[in-house]
Amino acid sequence: MLVKKFNPNLKLKDYLVEGEYRRTQIRFITEELDVVAEKIALGWSFFINPKGFLLIAPEKWIVDLAEPFKVSFYTNNPNINLAYYNFIKNQIKESSLKEKIHSILQDQSTQFFLSKGPALQTEVRIILENKRIGDIIANLLFIKFFEDNNYKDYIDKANAFLGKTREIKIQRYRKINDYPKKIKNLFLQIKDYYSLINISNRDLFSYDYVFGVAEQFSKEFQDADVFIFIPWGCFKYLANFITEEMVDKIMFWEMHFGKYNEHSHKLKKKKLKGKKVIIIDKGYTGSTINKLAGLVKRQGGFPVRVTLFPKSDLAIRNSDYTVFLDKLIKSSEVKLSDPNWFVNLYKNVLKE
Repeated sequence: MLVKKFNPNLKLKDYLVEGEYRRTQIRFITEELDVVAEKIALGWSFFINPKGFLLIAPEKWIVDLAEPFKVSFYTNNPNINLAYYNFIKNQIKESSLKEKIHSILQDQSTQFFLSKGPALQTEVRIILENKRIGDIIANLLFIKFFEDNNYKDYIDKANAFLGKTREIKIQRYRKINDYPKKIKNLFLQIKDYYSLINISNRDLFSYDYVFGVAEQFSKEFQDADVFIFIPWGCFKYLANFITEEMVDKIMFWEMHFGKYNEHSHKLKKKKLKGKKVIIIDKGYTGSTINKLAGLVKRQGGFPVRVTLFPKSDLAIRNSDYTVFLDKLIKSSEVKLSDPNWFVNLYKNVLKE
């Protein structure tokens, strides 16, 4: 992966690289603060780099099978979500997704790219220059699905495959005051702390809540001594995994092994020697969680890796447990030899 230095004469596509997460991204390095400010205003994220700043273009998910908040974002019917997933995948296969998006925007000049790579099996993502345009594309694409001549066929096939499915219970727009004081204080502390480090990422924190996951965590890991959350991968989901009993056991350890933005920092540091340590991170490939488990072992700890809402079989292979939709599952129980493992897992988790 060779990340280029910013050049005003280059086009957006010239900065496409396969990132550390085994999927394509748009990145470049610059020393120019005015360029950094301009891109942040468009929704780009950044990291300080020895050569200046590493800037990463915004991405927008289009459809997802593993993450409950995305599955239920447009509809409470998981069958329709699978139908929509199959529709989008067919558009990609037929090379017609780009044309459809341009027709939606009525603008051929808007630049966007499909994120590709082995780390994206359960999710479809696009890369853009302007984050706001991504939200418009995603919303209108879902509406356009129901205008497609074959949309009923997609829904009929999804219904035939899934049968009757249960509802994933989610409380959206939950407020921080809805939580017990101990958890509320933790949220306030970490949000303020990390917003100082990278103010462009402060919106990653969310209080949306999927019912039942925290209870599964508490039961399965009741003998755990430490819970390590990898911040940027977990902030959006943190509220779903914490009980009052866990607060004093929580540690945050951000670690990135990338060539262009290698860094590490900790919050609420704990002694790990002789301790059972649960490591939790969002799962694209599982490379970060795997490397962090190695560091925990070197400190004398006993790591257990938990990947959240896996985007690929790589993430599951590099974990001991996975959270798929609203279920905590042992990774060894997922039949990864099946090329359609993620669709079948989606079906099994949603059975009534």
